[in-house]
Amino acid sequence: MRIPGLWRIKNRIIDAEMYFLQGKLDLEPDQHILLFSDPRGGSTWMSEILSKITLRPVLWEPLHLTSVKEFDQLKFSWRQHISDDERWDEAKETFDKLFSGEILNHWISMYTTKNELKASSSTVIKFCRANAMIPWLVQNYSFKHKPVHLLRHPFAVVMSQIKMGWNFGLDKLINDRPIHNAYYAPHLDYLKSLKTNEEGLTAFWCLSNKYTLEHEMRKTKWITMFYEDLLLDPEAEINKLMQLWGIDHDLNNIDFTKASSTASQKDAFSAESQIRNWKNALDKESVQKMQNVLDYFKIEVYSSEVYPHK
Repeated sequence: MRIPGLWRIKNRIIDAEMYFLQGKLDLEPDQHILLFSDPRGGSTWMSEILSKITLRPVLWEPLHLTSVKEFDQLKFSWRQHISDDERWDEAKETFDKLFSGEILNHWISMYTTKNELKASSSTVIKFCRANAMIPWLVQNYSFKHKPVHLLRHPFAVVMSQIKMGWNFGLDKLINDRPIHNAYYAPHLDYLKSLKTNEEGLTAFWCLSNKYTLEHEMRKTKWITMFYEDLLLDPEAEINKLMQLWGIDHDLNNIDFTKASSTASQKDAFSAESQIRNWKNALDKESVQKMQNVLDYFKIEVYSSEVYPHK
């Protein structure tokens, strides 16, 4: 039985613990593992696997604006974009604090503990909604392990978001927060013309990923991975990643069929059914409208076909 208000008390206790822990961790910022994905894009599953293999605790979605005031105070949008050559001193200082362990609360530490953080010199940082600033981050920081940009089929992402009750709204993109978001301005009329959640949320996926997918540093400064590949052969994909990072690893105790802690269904899953699920759930008219959005943004890595075009 859940006692009303108990979770608030628990969160306040954790907030107090984390407040006194801020700035006292012996973290090495260049050793962090950074994972970028869209909400409902497979990042929880991936972060749990990476945490277990590398023995690093997870810092959870620090760009969630209603839960992390430091980034909200910067007037970040929910899909913040920063060009790789942009100078934004306040944003740089805030990320400095994040990477050095000076921004901690119950949200960020949701899947770790005070003792795990104190015992570690680096973490796995799971970012949702930061895909459009990957080039800026790698220009401003040198990470020993190249960050991972995890892509999942936009139609699968959107279907999952809608199941969670998400709605398309331009306020989530720009609202009264225009700082460094001129990137979105040329598309506003088009975005306003979209009528359905399926179209609008697909547009959000495109805007979040287009800049990074087309960037010249994509093949040298970060690693692009596909959720579909991970599902079909997780051991091979993780082995390849660990080799690129130069991390010794043992996958014998990793259960790749175990659903993530945020999965809507907790039973072990079938890779093929997980990949094709959106195809059965979305009608042809919706799929065509979503494909039209991909065409508008000139996204070619995914289409109305199930698998990515690599």
